[in-house]
Amino acid sequence: MALGKYDFGAEISSGFDSSLICYLLKKNSLKSFNSYCEIAKAAIKDTQADVVQEFAQKHSLEVKFIPYDHLFPFSTKDDLEWVKQGPSLIQKSQAYNFFLTIGKDGNLARFTGDGGDEAYWSNDEVLSLKLKYPIQKHYFESISLRKYGIDKILSEKGSKALFDKERYKNKNTYPLFVSNSSATLLTSTFPLCWETKVWPITPFMDTRLIQIARGIPSKGKEKSILKQEIWKGRDDIFTKRQFREKGGTEEHYQRFLKEKRKFVKSVLKNSLLGEKGWVKSSEILSDVSKGIIKPYIEGEKMSYLINLLEIEYFIQENNVRVSS
Repeated sequence: MALGKYDFGAEISSGFDSSLICYLLKKNSLKSFNSYCEIAKAAIKDTQADVVQEFAQKHSLEVKFIPYDHLFPFSTKDDLEWVKQGPSLIQKSQAYNFFLTIGKDGNLARFTGDGGDEAYWSNDEVLSLKLKYPIQKHYFESISLRKYGIDKILSEKGSKALFDKERYKNKNTYPLFVSNSSATLLTSTFPLCWETKVWPITPFMDTRLIQIARGIPSKGKEKSILKQEIWKGRDDIFTKRQFREKGGTEEHYQRFLKEKRKFVKSVLKNSLLGEKGWVKSSEILSDVSKGIIKPYIEGEKMSYLINLLEIEYFIQENNVRVSS
C-alpha cells in the first residue's frame, strides 16, 4: 500500500527467503510484478534456474533471469572504478548491473530476502547478549576470524593491531535489533540504489518479525537445518527441490585468482600495506606467482584476500599515505 501507484520488482533465488517474499507478494499484492533472478554457470550450487522456474510456475510468477558470468572481482574496468571509489563488502559491479536491470523495467523498489538467515537465527539469547554486551561480543566475533584464516592475510603486526583490546574499549556502539551484516549490506548498496533509483524493501528486517523470531526454539539446531525444519510442512509454498543442501558462489568468485592473476600480482607487488608490515603481501604474491591458490579459496580466506586487494588498489590509485 505504501508504494501506491509505483511499480516494484522482487528478487528471487532457489532458496527459501526471497521465494517466500515472492509468494507473499503474489498472494497479497493487487499489482503485477516481475521477479528477478541472478544466475551464473559457476554458481549453480547457490541458485539453480530450473528450481526457480519450477517455483515460479507453481505460483504463476513472471521471472527474468539475469546472468552475471562476466562479473567477478576485478573482472571489468567498471568494477575497478567502483573499487577506486572505495573498498566494499559486496561485488558492486554485479549489484549495479542487477539493480540497473530492475530499474529499466520502471521499478522504483525491489523486495529482497536480505536478512532472512539472520532473522531465523535471532533467538532471544543471541539478541540479549548483543544488546547487553555489544563491545565484548564484537571483540570475540573479531577474534573468531582467526579460526577462518585471517592470519593467512595479516602479519603478526596487523593481527596485533586488529585484536588490540584497547581499540575495542574506545569503540562506540549503536543498539541494533537487526543484524550487523544486514545493516552493513544496506549501507554498502546505498550508492548503487542512489545511482539506479531502485530502493530496497527488506521484510525480514522488520523489527516486528524479528521479535517473533526471538521465540523460535533454535537452540541445538544446525542453522542450515533449522529453516528446512520450519518449512518442511508447507509444500503448498515450496517445491521439493528447494529442500536441498545449498552451496555457495565461491567457484564463481575465485575466478579472479586465475583469470586476473596479472592484476593480482601487480597490486601485491606494489603493496603499501605490505611495505609497512601490516599484511603478508610478499608471501601471498609468491604463492600466487607459483599457482598456489588453494590456501586462499578455502573458507573465508578468499573474502579476506579480496578485501585486501580492494583496499590496496584504493590506496594505490588515490595516493593514500599508509602509516607504520
